[in-house]
Amino acid sequence: MQNYGLSQLTGEDASDISSPDDPMGQMIKAGVSDFKVGLPSPRTLTREEMLSLEVPVYVGLADRSPITVKSDAEENARLIPNSTVKIWENTTHSLPMQIPKELGVDLNNFWDSND
Repeated sequence: MQNYGLSQLTGEDASDISSPDDPMGQMIKAGVSDFKVGLPSPRTLTREEMLSLEVPVYVGLADRSPITVKSDAEENARLIPNSTVKIWENTTHSLPMQIPKELGVDLNNFWDSND
């Protein structure tokens, strides 16, 4: 049951989470059992706060993340006046773990163009 719940939160297959051979699944299990939050989660920005941002903002969203899919994440990100919004196909919640090279190239291009 725990693996099913983790799979729903992360977008990973439940059988991968239970497999000792799947590094992503093992990282997820370790994170849930060993990670302790030291600070409260930041609150979500209001629509007015997003509209008032003046700095360039990169928003990378996973297309298979329950957080992205079941929310208005893309629509809200596009409210930011100087935003770059990219939907990464076939990804779940952890973009840096799943597509480190591709994300790194994209972020470097974003930073270079907004230096």
